[in-house]
Amino acid sequence: MMEEFKRRIEWFSLYDHTNIEKHLEKMASKGWMIENIGTHFWRYKKIEPRKLNFSVVYYPKEVNEGTVLSKEPKEVKEKITISDDRQNFIDMCSSGGWNYVLNYEKMHIFSTDDENTPPIETDAEIQIECIHKFAKSEIIYSNLFIILSAVMIMAIYGFELSDNIVEILAKGTAHLLFSPALLIFSAYNIIRYLIWYKKAKSRAENGEFTETKRIIRLEILIWLPFYFLCNVLDIFAMLRLEEILAVLGIIASGFILYAVFKLIRKAVNKSERNDNTKEKLRRLTAFTLIIVWIASCAGAYILTPKPYKIIQIETGGRINENYKL
Repeated sequence: MMEEFKRRIEWFSLYDHTNIEKHLEKMASKGWMIENIGTHFWRYKKIEPRKLNFSVVYYPKEVNEGTVLSKEPKEVKEKITISDDRQNFIDMCSSGGWNYVLNYEKMHIFSTDDENTPPIETDAEIQIECIHKFAKSEIIYSNLFIILSAVMIMAIYGFELSDNIVEILAKGTAHLLFSPALLIFSAYNIIRYLIWYKKAKSRAENGEFTETKRIIRLEILIWLPFYFLCNVLDIFAMLRLEEILAVLGIIASGFILYAVFKLIRKAVNKSERNDNTKEKLRRLTAFTLIIVWIASCAGAYILTPKPYKIIQIETGGRINENYKL
C-alpha cells in the first residue's frame, strides 16, 4: 500500500519564505503537499504530482481587537474580532486566485496552479516587521542562548585547566572542541540575519521585498543535541547506578505525563464545552501534572540511597568529630 503521509525534518528557518516557497514547489512536483508544520518536523500528504506556485505571507499574530491590518492601524477601526480579521485577510488572498493551505503562527501559506495568478499584494514594511518578530526568538534569542552556554562551558573548563590539565583534556575534549565551534557558528547566524534585516528594512521603505537568506540550523538539529549529550554522559559518569536509575526514572515519568496531558487535551478539545472552559481545563491539567512530576522528582531524590552515612567517633571519652563515610 502506498504511503499516504510522510514526515520530514526540515532545516529551514521559518522566517525564510524565499526558500520555503521553492522547497514546497519542489515537493508538490514530486507528489507531496504540505499538511502541517512544526518547529522541525513537517508533515506532507500524498497528492498527484503537480506544478504549483506557493506564496508565504506573514500576518501579525498580535492584532488588537477591532483593528484592521494597516500601516497606521490607529486610523482604521472596525468592530470585528481577531478571528474575523484574520479570515478577512485569508479571503482577500483567496480572491486573487490563491488557495489557502495552512498557517503556522504568523506564517500563512497559499498555493495556486495558475502561473498567471498575480502575487499577493502585501505591505513590504509590515511583512518585514512580521518576519523580524518571527526571527527574533528563532534566530537571535536561540543563538544568543547557545553562545552564552558555550562561553560558560569554556570558562569552566578554562578555570579547571589550571589545576589538572591532563585530566580535563581527557574528559572534556568534546566540550573544548564543540564550544568554540558553536559560538562562532551561532554568532555567524545572528550577524548574517541582522545584515539581511537591515537591507530588507531599507528596501521595504520603497515597497521592495528582499529575498531571505537561508539560515543553517545545524546547531539545533545536530550540534546542540550532541553537545548536551556529552554533558549528560559526563554527569552520568559521576553518578552511582542507583542515581542513574533515579534520573532515568524522572525523565521517563516526564515523557509519560506529557503523553497523558496530550490524551486529556485531545479529549477536552473534542468535548462540547465552550472555549473558555476548555482552556481552563487544559491549564488545570497541565498545572496538576507538573505538580505530580515535581513531587515524583522529590520522591526519587528522597528514596535514592545516599552514598554516605554520618558516624560519630568517640575519642578520649567524648564524641569528637562527625565523619561521612
